[in-house]
Amino acid sequence: MTLRTRVLIVDGNLIFRQALSRGLDLEAGIEVVGDTGDKEQALYLLRLMSPHVVILDGDAGAGAMETAVRIRRFAPGVSTVLLTSSLRDEDLYMAIRAGVAAYLRKSLGMQDMVNAIGSVTRGERPITEWLRTRPKVASLVLEQFQDFSMDAVGERARNTVTLSDRELEILGYIAQGNPNRRIANLLGIKEQSIKNYVTTILHKLSANDRTHAVSIALKRGWIESD
Repeated sequence: MTLRTRVLIVDGNLIFRQALSRGLDLEAGIEVVGDTGDKEQALYLLRLMSPHVVILDGDAGAGAMETAVRIRRFAPGVSTVLLTSSLRDEDLYMAIRAGVAAYLRKSLGMQDMVNAIGSVTRGERPITEWLRTRPKVASLVLEQFQDFSMDAVGERARNTVTLSDRELEILGYIAQGNPNRRIANLLGIKEQSIKNYVTTILHKLSANDRTHAVSIALKRGWIESD
């Protein structure tokens, strides 16, 4: 028995939604397990019907992207196909960030729609094909990837760093809100020495400032908050 692709349709336009539902139901290998114009009900149906693919109304603006993100969070194995009346660079970029698998025009023919559903069901991401004709979006995606890569590198570096007992002690005092002069008095050393320690700590942790350094140390369990 051939497994049919289970599809959930989420679109505020009742006429369009029903027409799409009837059309897909006639296709071999596809079963429309539900349709709704309400995004909250869509999340309920997502859990109840366990679809393989969600077809989502992209004309709902930011609400559509928010729903796409929630779908990905609650059901990461489900592929989202975003349908829109007009393809805009800003929306395409946001759709990629939201984890949408395909970004299609609502005017697309039924066979093309079926092909797209088959593609995302196989784990493919047709949305990336748009990047070849959208250099602005491709540039934004590349910048996002580079920022993510830099963050990952910095995180790995912080995970392997070690601080001396004195540096941890100073971080503890910083976490309590003490300025350099107060810490110097408590430790009986010069204020300039404290400044030098702080500079070394920030460098070791690749931290932006004292607050960031404290946040990293708390997260690692190196110091405790009062």
